[in-house]
Amino acid sequence: MTTPTVVGFMRGNITTGGQPVRDSTVDSDHSNVNEASRKACRRDTTSSMDFIIQLQHSAVMDWVRESGSLLGYPAILFLHTIGLATVAGLNGAIDLRLLGVASRIPLAPLNRFFPFIWGAFGVTAASGVTLLIADAETKLRSPVFYIKMAFIILALINLQLLKKRVFTDPNVDTHPVTSQARMLALTSLVFWIAATTAGRLMAYIGPVAGLGS
Repeated sequence: MTTPTVVGFMRGNITTGGQPVRDSTVDSDHSNVNEASRKACRRDTTSSMDFIIQLQHSAVMDWVRESGSLLGYPAILFLHTIGLATVAGLNGAIDLRLLGVASRIPLAPLNRFFPFIWGAFGVTAASGVTLLIADAETKLRSPVFYIKMAFIILALINLQLLKKRVFTDPNVDTHPVTSQARMLALTSLVFWIAATTAGRLMAYIGPVAGLGS
């Protein structure tokens, strides 16, 4: 007498005679979903890039880039430079103080620098976005641009940690600077130096505006 075969369906599997057999339709469905997701991501990326390129070739950006007026590209670049120098400069002053430079200066009053740092960063961000859009096809193809942005993000996160872990302490001047504060100060200097260096290297490495790739 032959043994009866039991067929069961559980979570997309077919069990035949106690041996599970994978339902190929499930794999096909998963593959189709993944492929659809990848296509949707590509469409979103392409749409975003197309939008940025359209902005680059808008009348306003053409004027900023090609007018030759001091109120165009030079003025925006000047604001970007001053803003970034203010952010990095004030941040650097705080870092150096935490590392022991000018140790007679109390730490608590340096907390007043933070609103100026964030205000200057607002100017830097606004002018930086304008400069990016004005030359998007070049900058978005430059790997150095993404390195610069990564270091700026790290530096801003570091700045916020520094404020939270050092300057929220009302008794910050009554005890020695902690090793954690010194480490944050050191990494802050490294991040800002790296971001500034990457910004300068964009003019010499990778695609350069007006020179092709």
